[in-house]
Amino acid sequence: MRQLWKSLLVFAVFCLFTLGTAANEQIRVYLDGKEIAFDTPPTIINDNTLVPMRAVFEALGAEVEWDGDKQCVTANRYGTEIKLFVGQNGLYRNYLYKYMPCPSQLINDRVYVPVRAIAESFGCHVDWCEESNAVAIFT
Repeated sequence: MRQLWKSLLVFAVFCLFTLGTAANEQIRVYLDGKEIAFDTPPTIINDNTLVPMRAVFEALGAEVEWDGDKQCVTANRYGTEIKLFVGQNGLYRNYLYKYMPCPSQLINDRVYVPVRAIAESFGCHVDWCEESNAVAIFT
């Protein structure tokens, strides 16, 4: 519980420091306070923030495999396996199906995934700061 409060305090301070970012500016994603770099920018589709999957998986410390024939991504982190198929509204976490409100998608030759569903599947806490167009992930 103490860790959650600490994370929420860090997030509140983070939002205060990033206030003033215009709504049309790029979406930023932070992992434990450090910004994740993407080669193509995150996007919002139907109120869901989607990010290039390899960058977020690797930032979380996961090993990533891509099967282009099956359009399938598999990521492993600390004994947790996430498997998802492009275009489907769900993922498999250790072989158990979990619904995602937005499917993974191919955008600009990159697989984009809903950042909240991915991070939470690996046991992380995720917050959205609308004022600064930023996602904060806490491990």
